[in-house]
Amino acid sequence: MSKINDEKLLFENSNISRAQKVLDEIAKNANLLLNLAEDLEVVKVYDDGSISTLFRVQAYSNGREQGYHLSCALLNSGSAFGLNSLGFSFSENRNSDSVVVYTNANLPKELFDMGGNIPSEIIYKEGKHFFNSEKEAAEFIIQATKDVLEEVQKIKKLEFVEAL
Repeated sequence: MSKINDEKLLFENSNISRAQKVLDEIAKNANLLLNLAEDLEVVKVYDDGSISTLFRVQAYSNGREQGYHLSCALLNSGSAFGLNSLGFSFSENRNSDSVVVYTNANLPKELFDMGGNIPSEIIYKEGKHFFNSEKEAAEFIIQATKDVLEEVQKIKKLEFVEAL
């Protein structure tokens, strides 16, 4: 029996490897998203200059779909938008070679079931498929996050003006 010397080879042949590539693409843009979130005041900036976590990463497992779930708490600023937590679950789709992304970004009243990372039936039916492009899936997640953060900021500004 031969011993596999390259751990990466073992990982790249697994179902989760495509989801890992999406996560890697998102990580390349982490500073962009954090800066936007800080500018829009939807994350907490501490006195020492550190910033609260924008995304929390969890494992996502739904049958043959193995990947990651990113959740983004909006520090209650999203509640006016109807969204307290923005979520994305992504993996290789169980029925095709596409990468599928499930999100509540355009469905603010919908939540993820079972501890937060399994999409509800409505979110599941709205899954976005990206064929052979992990980068496009990452770009979709980044853009959807930007759109929600900007929408939350508009609502916060409107609430501030109405309070005057």
